[in-house]
Amino acid sequence: MTRTGSSGNEPTSEQIVAALRSAGWLLEQETGAALQRRGYRTQLGWAFPDPDDQTKSRELDVMAYKRLYDNADLRMTVSIRCLIECKQSSQPYVLIGGPTDTAQSGRTRLEQIYDSIR
Repeated sequence: MTRTGSSGNEPTSEQIVAALRSAGWLLEQETGAALQRRGYRTQLGWAFPDPDDQTKSRELDVMAYKRLYDNADLRMTVSIRCLIECKQSSQPYVLIGGPTDTAQSGRTRLEQIYDSIR
């Protein structure tokens, strides 16, 4: 449905959706919905104080939690918490990482460029 206001300066429905999509907001919504369909509890737009400057607020796009195993007799619970930052870009993504522990410190470091992450 495309509609403009009487002044003709109001954005169309398609322009609004395109703006939301390019800003990444719809990607956050779609990510949260996909995780909910898989049994995760989600919270979108989770604000927290900047650890370097308490006067500033930061936002995590999606926080998701799922309990995988719970045994009261053993007093054991296994769960997963995902902290997700959504990025929407027409540019390729570059992921750079290093060894996470001493067992990996001797491995050859490889950088890869991902055109899309699915």
